[in-house]
Amino acid sequence: MKYIVYFLCFLLVPEMHASLSAYDEENCLQLSPKLGKIPFIRFCQLLNGTLKERFQKNGFEAPDHSDLGLNIINCYFTGKNGLELFTKKLRKSKKYKTYKDLCENIAEFLLTNAYFDIWRYIKEHLYEETLDLSSLRQSHPSLTEKSLVIIPPEIFRLSHLKILDLSNLALFFLPEAIQNLSSLEELYLKDNALANLPHTLDRLKNLKILEVKNNKIGSFPEIICYLPSLTSLNLAHNKLSCLPDAFNFLTSLTDLDLSYNQFKVFPSPISRSLSLEILNLEGNVLESLPAELYGLSDLRGLWLGHNKIKELPAGIHGLENLKILDLGYNFLNRILPGIQHLRNLRYLSYSHNPLGE
Repeated sequence: MKYIVYFLCFLLVPEMHASLSAYDEENCLQLSPKLGKIPFIRFCQLLNGTLKERFQKNGFEAPDHSDLGLNIINCYFTGKNGLELFTKKLRKSKKYKTYKDLCENIAEFLLTNAYFDIWRYIKEHLYEETLDLSSLRQSHPSLTEKSLVIIPPEIFRLSHLKILDLSNLALFFLPEAIQNLSSLEELYLKDNALANLPHTLDRLKNLKILEVKNNKIGSFPEIICYLPSLTSLNLAHNKLSCLPDAFNFLTSLTDLDLSYNQFKVFPSPISRSLSLEILNLEGNVLESLPAELYGLSDLRGLWLGHNKIKELPAGIHGLENLKILDLGYNFLNRILPGIQHLRNLRYLSYSHNPLGE
């Protein structure tokens, strides 16, 4: 990287925190013997001011957040010794006379010209009902290896916005201000680095489509269960292994994609989701299915390929509206009895199973 920081001495609490209030005057860092120690809280305040100056210099309103500098560092390096990793990542390129010089260098590194080009793009599309930022990393090479860091606050004032695509931006978090988009019907967050979703998400009462494919979510965000209008949910390619009981509050859900996660046991709440029409559990590690699955009489598409299923329960004729059934790449040794009664079935795959063995 072009801009650098190197702490010769590093005195900090072991883990990063989300707020400066977690630190006191004893938590210090030292860039060099000449500069001396500076309390970490003062350093972040100095960085906050420097970042805001850079926003204003480029003609933009700075985000009104007292922990802006700390949040930016947290976006890049979280967890134990997060800031220490941050300093090691930014290698030494010049000597700094003051901590202000250091903060200006960090601000220039984080808030590039391409970053502000994106802000300008957003401002040009403020009055449209659809805002698609998903192609920005391709058009701005300087963003290809780092997060957008701060989603421009103007976005969260667009109460008229119906479709928002923030895919492929390497986002580490989604701001709580998402709650302000009261008219939002579709939200696309695929191909980011999200580990969770904000607790304010349930304020999006009109949200119908939520796509969070290919992120780093290890636990199902229960806040999703309180989106009353949600009809389509895609959490494929994450690290999920179970669903909360509150999942059944999603009474309008018709399309569910949980493919390529880590489900070893079939999630029991799904069997009670009677509104489902599309269910994709491909690419998990399921070994069996419950008979209750066949109670989903509205199901039209069922993808169970690339699992470890050895046997299926009887009663599949209950899926009377099923048109697509994919059971490929499992460990099934016989055709399921009763499958001939699925009169609406148009596609059936048993490929790569040990049938007849």
